[in-house]
Amino acid sequence: MGAEKPEVFFAPREDLESFDKLFASLRLPELFPAGGRIAVKLHMGETYSKYIVKPVFVARAVELLQQRGFVPFVTDTTAIYPGGRENEKLYLKTAAGNGFTSGKMHGAKIVIADGDGEKEVLHLLKKFLSLNQIRIAWEIANCDGMLLLTHFKGHPQAGVGGAIKNVGMGCVSKKGKEEIHNVASPKFDIEKCTGCGACVEVCPFTKKALRIDESKKIVVFDERRCVSCGSCYRVCKNDVISFDNGGGQDPSITLQNRLADATRAVHERLSGRIAGINFIRDITKYCDCCKPSKIIAPDVGMMASRDLVALDQASCDSVKSAAGRDIFLEETTVEGEVQMSSAQALGVGRRDYELKKI
Repeated sequence: MGAEKPEVFFAPREDLESFDKLFASLRLPELFPAGGRIAVKLHMGETYSKYIVKPVFVARAVELLQQRGFVPFVTDTTAIYPGGRENEKLYLKTAAGNGFTSGKMHGAKIVIADGDGEKEVLHLLKKFLSLNQIRIAWEIANCDGMLLLTHFKGHPQAGVGGAIKNVGMGCVSKKGKEEIHNVASPKFDIEKCTGCGACVEVCPFTKKALRIDESKKIVVFDERRCVSCGSCYRVCKNDVISFDNGGGQDPSITLQNRLADATRAVHERLSGRIAGINFIRDITKYCDCCKPSKIIAPDVGMMASRDLVALDQASCDSVKSAAGRDIFLEETTVEGEVQMSSAQALGVGRRDYELKKI
């Protein structure tokens, strides 16, 4: 593509010594303004989470940022579904239960970036694929830079959940999430339904959007709880379910395009002052919002880069290499690398990279 390939740094072990080396490789004093207020962005987990980024690494990131004169805060946004992250008060309680408190983070504040879901900055995009306006969470829109700490894994809607997903969904307000998710609505031809329950089992919020009416042996759909992931459509063997998003496009592609749009918006808002570290272990089929799903690939280690597209591409390539096949596509039936090509098309980063082992 002409210019020098972006660097992705790789450590085969997940330990503090390796983390320190990866952190140093990012050269953050060159990226962030002196004394800047820096968001340390991660998913702090649900009450049932097992595989989120470990608090010890988050605390170390905070400490290293403080040593370099920055003012970090640990942050995430509210979820659109009921649970331990649906508002600020509940999320702070859940985060504390998972080990994320100011006391354990060297005094850094734990901040829910969109408050109860409504604190946002509307960012308009001139170049986009699906959404021309993105509702960026207030605290993220008004910080001086961002360090992403991401558990790299599968995802039921996007195929892969990495740094792009951490930004594209994790850095927007509640209404912003709804707009990104609202790609299509499933339609059910109940006369064909046998009540097998396959769709219920794969629904990210099992027994919430879908359930089986045991008396009639048919599926019952609650559209208010649906996040338009398409998982039910992909497993139905009886042609009960169809999707209509008005354009005939696979909803997973539309969703990934919107993740890329949102990532572009945050990237623009922060003038590219974003870097990330992916933790490529406990690689589950589904994301950390879902109850722990099966591990689908061997642990790889950690990777770091200033280029989020290269970071996710290298992480994905490493998982496929470790598994010996395209395990994300096989397990989720979603082509998750669409988000990387879409983000590249929008100028967020590049899919080619130079891998450097530390």
